[in-house]
Amino acid sequence: MKNEVMASPTFSGNTLCWYEGDTVAVDFKVTFKDENGYTRGLKATDEVKIVFKDMAKREVISYTFSGITDEKITLWIDETDSALFKKGMYSLIMAVSYDEGERRQRTTIEDNMRVVVN
Repeated sequence: MKNEVMASPTFSGNTLCWYEGDTVAVDFKVTFKDENGYTRGLKATDEVKIVFKDMAKREVISYTFSGITDEKITLWIDETDSALFKKGMYSLIMAVSYDEGERRQRTTIEDNMRVVVN
């Protein structure tokens, strides 16, 4: 059987993959449905939280993004943070807090996206 080397990081369907110890930079252009069912992108006043969990559902690390531009966020995992990820599978949960009129809303965009560290 032939071993193939994959780019790192890379997406395979709904799975984010990288090699143990690699630094990771991934852009997420996020759209979601607000409480009225309208599709919207990220705004500067929104806040996005990404949480990585191991397979026992223990939090490995989380990142919070604010001051968003161009309706996207860039996830940057440096060497120090990457050291927290040993070979294996993880989940990624992404949630957005946003203003809807006078109220602050929170919605989960991605729940249990798979992450594989090779």
